[in-house]
Amino acid sequence: MLDRSFWAVGLLNASYKIIVSLRDMSRKNEIVNALNKVTKVQNNLEICKVIQLLNNNKKIKPKT
Repeated sequence: MLDRSFWAVGLLNASYKIIVSLRDMSRKNEIVNALNKVTKVQNNLEICKVIQLLNNNKKIKPKT
C-alpha cells in the first residue's frame, strides 16, 4: 500500500509537469479534474484513467 502511494505521488508530480506544457485548455482541464479525483480517491482505476489521458496527450503536438 505504501509503495502504491509513493508511485501515485510520483505520477502526479510528472503529470502536473506535462499539464503545464499543454496548450489545449480543454484537455488541460480534463486532466486536472482526473488528477484531482486520484488525489482524493487514490484507487487503481482512477490512476489508470489518468495514465490513459496522459498517453492520449502524447499524440497531441502543441502548435508553434
